[in-house]
Amino acid sequence: MYAFMKHLLLVTAFAALIAGCTPARAADETAAALTAEAARILDEFPAADGAYNAAAEKLRQALALDPAYAKAYVQVCRLQVTGGPEFGRLFAGVAAGSAQRAIFKAIELDPGNGNAWVLRAHLLVDMHRLADAKLALIEAAKLGADSSWLAFNWAEVYEEEGNLAAAAEKYREVVGNPAAKKAALSHALQQLTVYYVARHDWERAEQMFRDAVAINPAATWLRTRYADALLRHGQFSAAILRARETLQIKDYAAARHVLAIALYGRWANAVVKDENREHARPAYDEAHALLPDLKAVAVEANQNAETRIITEALIQEGLVARIEVFRRPN
Repeated sequence: MYAFMKHLLLVTAFAALIAGCTPARAADETAAALTAEAARILDEFPAADGAYNAAAEKLRQALALDPAYAKAYVQVCRLQVTGGPEFGRLFAGVAAGSAQRAIFKAIELDPGNGNAWVLRAHLLVDMHRLADAKLALIEAAKLGADSSWLAFNWAEVYEEEGNLAAAAEKYREVVGNPAAKKAALSHALQQLTVYYVARHDWERAEQMFRDAVAINPAATWLRTRYADALLRHGQFSAAILRARETLQIKDYAAARHVLAIALYGRWANAVVKDENREHARPAYDEAHALLPDLKAVAVEANQNAETRIITEALIQEGLVARIEVFRRPN
């Protein structure tokens, strides 16, 4: 009888131990699984419809199970950076109602998470706190951060400092990383596209643009940005081509604007350089139909050295009075 009771007490004690430990361990594992699923959703690029809401729900569940799970707060920060600050209201109850608060919480709970420091650096760059951003990136590297955004954020720091060559080198580092996330790769390619346009390296700019489009073929803003960069560097025909391509995908107001200015540029070249004006007239007519406010066109074009020829042509043809463009504000 004594032996049986002893055995029963041991079994009961063991059962109690399991009962006391299993829920916590299961909660941790479930929070980790939910957070990993949210991270996978946020890694998708371009984001599918409803992706941010799905990730938010996963993270809400994870933090309900384990409010001290540091990696969940990293993803909450990512969600608010990419999906928008409105998602913060879902996490106000766990002191993560903004991207800043979320990353502070992540680092407070796990200061050794290098990728959390990468995100912290990104937020600091956005606030133009470059010295602090550098310190955060150095800390991230010390901790072994493997995020492809580490090099990207260094590029942004250098860009803010005006060191475009150093920034381009870091963007190339992202592009050359086979493990780079699609979003980081896409953004790095876009930045390199603009960089090479500014250097008038048209061939490399075109290649970067094509590589970026291959990742996100339907991105109208990507095509429009390239068209605008070409326009600002006097490549009117190339800008017209890219703006038209964009408008074939979607009626995008920014693309229509770029197209109009570029068409005015094509016309202005013929007027100022005394080339075949009649041949250029259709460009003017189309541009005017898209953007008829000639004073506004002249003022905008005058802000950039490569598009100033449009202002010159409009004044030369008597379509805009010089005083309207160069009048000093009261």
